[in-house]
This record gives sequence, structure tokens and C-alpha cells, in this order.
Amino acid sequence: MTDKTVERECQDVDETILSFAEIKAIASGNPMIMEKTEVDTEVSRLQVLKASYESQRYVHQDNFLFKYPELIKKTENRLYAMEKDIRKRDQALCMEPDFFVTLNGLRYDEREAAGSVILEMAHSLESMESRTVGSYKGFDVVVEKKYSDCIIKLSGELTYSADMSSSASGNMVRMENLLGSLEKRVAAHKEKLEEYKRNMEESKREFNKEFPYESELKQKLIRQQEINNELEIKDEGEELVVTEELPEPAMSR
Repeated sequence: MTDKTVERECQDVDETILSFAEIKAIASGNPMIMEKTEVDTEVSRLQVLKASYESQRYVHQDNFLFKYPELIKKTENRLYAMEKDIRKRDQALCMEPDFFVTLNGLRYDEREAAGSVILEMAHSLESMESRTVGSYKGFDVVVEKKYSDCIIKLSGELTYSADMSSSASGNMVRMENLLGSLEKRVAAHKEKLEEYKRNMEESKREFNKEFPYESELKQKLIRQQEINNELEIKDEGEELVVTEELPEPAMSR
């Protein structure tokens, strides 16, 4: 219910169920009964720890076999696409370093005028409608309307987006900043790629770790069986249910 990796099970413990042999052993005052209680408790504790360990191993195995390899591949593909977009942008800037954008087949070299046209186009859209309206530095210019909000996008190998404002020239500056920030995006993706690789290697190391209490658990299980054999506690086909409430003694008349 807490969405944690470790899952535990519990049983109804309203009543204590003992075999007839256990009842006889307790009544005898045998000190081994106390040891049996301690050993049983410790075995249960170690088994819970091992169940948690096994559960975590499955998570780590899934991490280095599927999760991180997939994330690494996706990140590498995005890096490759962004680097192609940077080359496209740089080539366009070399050919035309000054500002200009093409909208509906018309060339605009003033940010205010171009931004006003973009705003008109965006406001004319229906809700959830998207439309390619021109090009800028080799990238398609796309405007999109989501309910009452408008978004401007530049589409190349990847798509880069920014929220539109009511400022005509400000929107053109935002569009320029989308391409100007590609190096920062590349740097962030490279950091994320290294993080995924580290996490994948860490998952491999954690998966290969042995259960630290394996030897102790085996010893406790052996001792538990020895005690049960000595006390002759076996499945006798019958159980005695001991409740906390005892029957009231009959009143003599």
C-alpha cells in the first residue's frame, strides 16, 4: 500500500495455535522452550530480511538489463539529434547572422512585426490546434494552442518549445533563445547520460552482493530443527487453540 519495493505478509495472530507436543513441552518447564522461542523469532526476522534482499535483487537486475540500457540509448539518440540541430543552426547563422524569419511565405527582419504576426496566428487557432507557420534558421516554426495558452515551437531533429507571452518582440527573443540554449541542453543530457551509466554499474554491483546473513540464517534453521527434534514437536494431525480468555469455573451449589 505504500508502493515500496519490499512486500511483507502477515497472518492473523488473534489466537495462538500450539500442537499437543508443544503444550506438553511448555508444561514440563523445559528451558529449551525459551531457546526455541528465541530461535523461531530470529529465524522469522532473518527470513523477512532475505525476502527484502531477494526483492531488491530483482529490482537491480531489471535496472541493468532493461531500465538503464533503455534510458542510455534514448539519451544518446537525443544527444545525436541535438548535435545535428546545432550544426544546422550554426550553418544558418553563418549564412545569415542577422535576425529574419519567414512566416506564411513572407520574410520579416524586424522582431516586433514578426512577433505580431505570430500572435495573430496563435490567437486564430482552435483549442488544442497546432500549425506550422514558417521557418527560422532552418527550423520549422510551429504555433500551438492549448486551451487559453499558446506555445511556440522550433522543429528540427527534435522539437524545442517555449510559452508565448503577450509581447510581440519578446516572443521572437524567446524563439532565438531556444536555439541559443542548445549547448546547455547537450551538457545537461551528457550529465544525465553519465548518471545513468553509474546507476547501471551500481545496480550490477548490488545484484552480485550475497545476502549478508545467509550463514547466520542457515545456522538458525539447523538449530531450529535440532530443537524441534529434541522436543519431538512434529505435525501430529491435531492442534490446540489457546485463547487469552479462559472459561469461567463452574459455580458449586
